[in-house]
Amino acid sequence: FTPATKADPELNGTTLGTTNTFVIYVSASSVQHPLFLSDQLFSYIATPNTWEASSAIGTAEPVYWPAPETLDFLGLACKPEARTALGASIAWNTTTAANGFTITDWDVYENQYDIMYGAANNKRQSDNAGIVDMEFRHACALVCFTAKSSVAGVVTIHAITLNGLGYKGTFTVDNSRTDLVGGFGTLTTGDKKVYYGGPYFEGDTGTDTDYNFKVPATATKFTQNLLVPQQPSKSITLSYTTPGVPVPLDLLIRIPRTNWKAGYKYTYALEFTPTEILITEEVEAWPGGTVPEIPII
Repeated sequence: FTPATKADPELNGTTLGTTNTFVIYVSASSVQHPLFLSDQLFSYIATPNTWEASSAIGTAEPVYWPAPETLDFLGLACKPEARTALGASIAWNTTTAANGFTITDWDVYENQYDIMYGAANNKRQSDNAGIVDMEFRHACALVCFTAKSSVAGVVTIHAITLNGLGYKGTFTVDNSRTDLVGGFGTLTTGDKKVYYGGPYFEGDTGTDTDYNFKVPATATKFTQNLLVPQQPSKSITLSYTTPGVPVPLDLLIRIPRTNWKAGYKYTYALEFTPTEILITEEVEAWPGGTVPEIPII
C-alpha cells in the first residue's frame, strides 16, 4: 500500500501520511467468498516501508488473494481516533461485505472527522500485478469563514450560528450498484455555532483573555467546520460588537443560496465597512485524491 496525496486529509496538510495519522479499513467480496475481507485494517508499516494489512497499527499480517476469483473492494479511510469515537456505529454489510457500510447516527457537529470512502470492483489477481488502485472521496462538505474590516480591530466577532443546520443522520455507502453512492438519511436539525470564541482561528495562540476574534484589515480565516452535505445552505446569526456597544449585536444574515455537496469547500467572506456588512461566497472542489496500491498477494 502506498500513501496518497490528497487535499486536506485532516483539514490541513497535503498527504495521507506515513505516520498512521490516517488508516484504511477494507472489505472485499467475491461470489465464492462474500465475506473474504470485512473491516480489514491497512496501516503504514515502517519496516519494510509499505502499507500492509495489519491486526494493529504497526503490525503486518499478509492477506492472500483467492486466485482466480474476481473481487470487489470497498474502503473507509479515517484517523484512528475517528474510528475509536464512532466505534460500533460503523457497520459493514453482513452478507456481502463490499456491498456497503453504514455509520449510524453520526453527529458530524460533535464528531468533526474527515471520513472518506472508495471502491474498486471486478479486480483479478492477474490485473496490475495484484495491486488495487482505489480513489477515495469525502463524506462531508467543509465550510469556512473569513473576515476583514475597513479599520482593523474595531469589530469583534463573538459567535456565528448556522440556523436550522442538519447535523446528525445515518451515513450509508452503497457499492451494490454500478455507481458508488454515499449519503445521509433523515437529519436531526438545530441551531449550531460554528464559531463561539476560543483559540480556533489561524494564528491565535490561545493567550487572549476573552478568546474573541478581533477582525483585521486583511481577510483572515477564523473557523472551518465539516458539515453534513446534501442540504441547502443555511442563514447565519452573527454576534459581534463595535466600539461604544457594550453588548453583542445579533444580526441575521442570509448567505448566498447554495446546496452544500460532499467534497466541496464553501468559504464565506465577511467584510465590515462603516455602513454595511457584506458577505460573499467562494466554492471550490475539495479533492479526495487517490489512495493506490493495496497489495493482496
